[in-house]
Amino acid sequence: MKFSLNNIITKLAICGIALGSLGHYCYKEYSRDFSHRKTPAPSTAKPHSENSAKLAASLRPSEALDKVISSNTPSITTERSIAIFENGTSVFVSEPTHDHVAEASVKLHRLGENEIKFSVFRVEDGSYIVSFSNQGITQWVYPQEVNYIQNMSTLDLKNYLSEREISTLPTNWNPTLEGRVGLLARAWLMSDLYNPKVHKILKGVTTLQKDSASD
Repeated sequence: MKFSLNNIITKLAICGIALGSLGHYCYKEYSRDFSHRKTPAPSTAKPHSENSAKLAASLRPSEALDKVISSNTPSITTERSIAIFENGTSVFVSEPTHDHVAEASVKLHRLGENEIKFSVFRVEDGSYIVSFSNQGITQWVYPQEVNYIQNMSTLDLKNYLSEREISTLPTNWNPTLEGRVGLLARAWLMSDLYNPKVHKILKGVTTLQKDSASD
């Protein structure tokens, strides 16, 4: 049997998110040279306006949702389904449940009540998984999107920062690639928070569903 190192890395990242054992990715964008920072502070701020969320949503290709569905499918289990919102936010829903949309929407709403932390992990084909808090809420960012955000000017990137973040930026601010990916993914998340619409439910096979089917 042939094993793909990329697949193994991807599965390990997803499993870590599902178990809630992921450490929070720390912002590295406050300096080009961050090697001297031994313990940088984690990202905790929200985007500063609804406009940044709308901007991010308008930039994402519609075909990205098909990729998000494909990327999440291997993570479905008998204990876990996944709700995918219109801007790609993926929310893990514990089984059994009678209402996947309600469960996912409540979970997303609760995340938005607090400062949003995120972690960024690179997986196969140059894609990234961005995990928000440790609640099983993620965004996938794909190579074409990574290339776009990588070439975005720092002036445009400031649209994705909170007022507090902007007030503390150094004059030579230039985010790392991981920081840029996290900012864009966070804005997509905020788009789904402002206008939560579930695009697809990836359901696991559960006892509850089996019982319903037999009635």
